[in-house]
Amino acid sequence: LDGVWIHAYRLNAQGDDFAVCAALGIDFGVAPNLPFDDGINATRMLLPTCWIDAGKCAAGLEALEHYRKDYNSRLGEYKAVAVHDWASHGADALRYLAVSTDKLSNTPTIDDPYKYFRRAG
Repeated sequence: LDGVWIHAYRLNAQGDDFAVCAALGIDFGVAPNLPFDDGINATRMLLPTCWIDAGKCAAGLEALEHYRKDYNSRLGEYKAVAVHDWASHGADALRYLAVSTDKLSNTPTIDDPYKYFRRAG
């Protein structure tokens, strides 16, 4: 994955995101704009293939563990969209990775993944 990936184009006081990052020497691409449910499904397919460094990714793992939908007890069902809070940002980051896997290259390999990583899923 070359550089940083973002999902939106924004204009701010310093210019647009592309110009600001380019001025800082940061190269990035834009993740595909897919329907939300397609991104969730891509994430579900990606997770079983991942090895995650539990120490370095502790905050991200915690975000995934707290990602949730609210339950509407009156209707007896979950709401259509997830709660937008601190946990949704980490989950969104993984979703953007999942929909961008075709851009990945140079995947490192290690001899004993159990030594360093916790199995996802």
